[in-house]
Amino acid sequence: MDIVDRGAKGSWVDGGVVQGGQACWWGLQMSKDAWAAAQMQSKGWQKSGPAWELQWAGGCALLYTTVYGQRRIRVINISLPCTSMLSNLFRCADLEAQFTYVVKQALTKSIGLRNDGRLDDRSYWVSIVSSVSVSLAVPLVFPRMIALHDLTSRDDEDPLIPNPLALNSENIQDNGIYLLENGEDGFIHVGNAVNPATLEQIFGFSSLAGAPNLLVLEQFDNVLSRKVNEVVNEIRRQRCSYLRLRLCQKGDPSGDFFRSLLVEDKAPGGLSYVEFLVHVHRQIQSKMT
Repeated sequence: MDIVDRGAKGSWVDGGVVQGGQACWWGLQMSKDAWAAAQMQSKGWQKSGPAWELQWAGGCALLYTTVYGQRRIRVINISLPCTSMLSNLFRCADLEAQFTYVVKQALTKSIGLRNDGRLDDRSYWVSIVSSVSVSLAVPLVFPRMIALHDLTSRDDEDPLIPNPLALNSENIQDNGIYLLENGEDGFIHVGNAVNPATLEQIFGFSSLAGAPNLLVLEQFDNVLSRKVNEVVNEIRRQRCSYLRLRLCQKGDPSGDFFRSLLVEDKAPGGLSYVEFLVHVHRQIQSKMT
């Protein structure tokens, strides 16, 4: 049994399901800033009988030191339903919790784990992932992208943050301004054909020439500026992070970096996001038949 204390805040894996001969993951929040995760393997499973045959019970003891220097033993017990039906396993799985567990140990399509990433960026990413919570693990690998240039077309009754766009190049227009955020940083991509009046309303300048890479977003006396500030402030509230803003331009290295975050595009020598989902779906179907 591999017990990992990662310090992920507010993360629960509330129960789980064990399938015969397969590994399962579960976790328990020990305090507001300490989280334990475990991976277990069941053996000797019999596939005959009803869908839910028995309860699997297990426990472990974890010896750790608190921030105050106190040595403690945390005894963790758990009881999980067992099944021989893969459909039950998928229906009851906590996908976000399992994703967080995997992303702490595996390589994914992210700046910290790409071969072309800088050593400093990769080291920083690994340090962030080692203690990231469930709510922040997903956007760290699969960011959220929204359009800023058309916020004035939305009604006041609409949700404050627009529906996110798919992370592919097809959604990036030359006359648009887009915010992509991963919970740590916000990247604002400005197309080459954006109306100078729109730039003036949001940023206070009408040309990208000499514009700073790091932005301090100000609120100006117009509707678009107010809505952009409301969206950014709401994202900061959700992520509990200041969300540093960086300006990215097409044809500039910053623009190339922005497009590298569009994880639904087809990777060199690999699959696109849609192709990968189709591949996973086929694998699941083959397991269930």
